[in-house]
Amino acid sequence: MVVQDPAVIVHLLMRDPALRFTESGRSLLRWLNGRRIDSAEWQDLLEDVPPHCTRTVANYARQVAESWAQFAEHLDQREQAMT
Repeated sequence: MVVQDPAVIVHLLMRDPALRFTESGRSLLRWLNGRRIDSAEWQDLLEDVPPHCTRTVANYARQVAESWAQFAEHLDQREQAMT
């Protein structure tokens, strides 16, 4: 797996006509763009989490990460079924 900056990935997807020229595609692009966070962003945010919220925010991040992992797994399964 090649690791790329999430902003670069979204930028590349935004150039795809199948996504750009359909309402559902544009909706997906907006959704993806609103849900990305790069390491520079979250490193800056670490200091903004009050100590008494650390565990709650960490649990939230784990749950979101698990949802994204499931999303990726379903996409992988769909791709395998198509090939």
